[in-house]
Amino acid sequence: LLSRASNFLVHCEGSNSQICLRLDDETTNTSFVTVPMGPRSQLTWTPASMVSPDAHLMLHANDGNVLAFVDPAHTANWFVGEWIPKQEEAAYKLADPGFRDAPNPPGRPLVTWGLIGLNVAIYLLATAAFHGAADPAHPLVQEYMRGAGRSVLSPGLTNYDVFVFEYGFRPAHASALTLLTSMFLHGGLFHLAGNMLFLWIFGDNVEHRLGRLGYLAAYLGTGAAATLFFAAMSRGSDIPLVGASGAISGVMGFYFLLFPRNVVNVFVLFFVFIQVIRVPARVVLGGYIILSNILPALAQGNAGPSGVAYGAHIGGFFAGLGAAFLVDRRERESRPREFREARGHRAAAARRPSFADLVASGRLSDAADTYFATSDHILDRESPREVLVLGRWLSESGKARAALSAFRRVLASHPSGTTAADAHLGAGLVQLRNLQRPTSAYQHFLDVIDLEPGSEAAAIAREGIDFIERSGGGRP
Repeated sequence: LLSRASNFLVHCEGSNSQICLRLDDETTNTSFVTVPMGPRSQLTWTPASMVSPDAHLMLHANDGNVLAFVDPAHTANWFVGEWIPKQEEAAYKLADPGFRDAPNPPGRPLVTWGLIGLNVAIYLLATAAFHGAADPAHPLVQEYMRGAGRSVLSPGLTNYDVFVFEYGFRPAHASALTLLTSMFLHGGLFHLAGNMLFLWIFGDNVEHRLGRLGYLAAYLGTGAAATLFFAAMSRGSDIPLVGASGAISGVMGFYFLLFPRNVVNVFVLFFVFIQVIRVPARVVLGGYIILSNILPALAQGNAGPSGVAYGAHIGGFFAGLGAAFLVDRRERESRPREFREARGHRAAAARRPSFADLVASGRLSDAADTYFATSDHILDRESPREVLVLGRWLSESGKARAALSAFRRVLASHPSGTTAADAHLGAGLVQLRNLQRPTSAYQHFLDVIDLEPGSEAAAIAREGIDFIERSGGGRP
């Protein structure tokens, strides 16, 4: 689904050197073109139903591997994807059957990779710098022994343990410095590996959804909230809290709310056989927070005998869940930037014809001003079909965030039925075509199919899901 006016399906036909391009436009005309694909081959084609008469579809191969779809007049609405030779398609869709979720976003999760690299580097450097047995005469060792309630030095105590004691977060000696440093220290290699695995699985989608700076702020903010929640449940404790799991639990809270229809690969061990099954993400995350944290915390307290900081995991997860709710609500309810001008305020809107009349007469720019000047959801409740028409126009006019806001406001007032299915479809297409958020689009497309499985909207949603999976978004 690559332009506003046409649906495109790319698949392989014949040998490696050919592809078949199928174009279904809004007039139900279908064209099939088979093109020899060399390193520099290209196809230029002008369908009559494109958004402008001089718009071109260009299909070319770079290194025989990449297809780029470009509309010169509306470049931002086109997509870049991979060319998959036919005989490699099955292997491609089964690629990477390991620790992954699906679908995955496009691009590189640089902040997630950076956080993983930083945590690993700190652990390796610190364990190398502070190896060896601790000195019993060192003041920090004496403080460590008092905090642990011991009068005799543990034979296995190392300088790294003392380093962690100094820079971990101790509720009895809390500081802003240790609130930050504790997130990047780990008690051992398995502690580090487990945390980084969860960050690897869940971080990329949340980073793509929030943006790099927003994601970093969310990671650090929910990590701090997790630590403070743990401290509130362990007042006066001198035992240090360390690890990235509080912040990663916050990321998982974001994921739980923002990507409810994603799936996660789970390894199941049956005697000597290992089977990979795909489980709904909310089942995995619900099990994590309830079975692995809330129930043990109720039975064993804030930190169990194993040293697991249940309170930090619970605090981080619910901090992420709450923050995700606020982010999601703000995207839906806030007035888009282009409609914050004076001409869009309530007094100006009151002098115009009704919203429904503006839409019916084709005065969609004025209708948009009227719609976004209305603070409550009365138009979404009373004129949902007109709001959907406005949303489609906003999408075609390049006002993607305003269009998404309109579709989602309709969903808030009409969560079920045909209207909801059409709103989900509109939201999914905007996320896929305009905002390059295939994983967010995936959620809406599945909702369309659930609501109206035999409808035309569901058929378009299935094509969208198929495109996301073929372009790599569905790789496990």
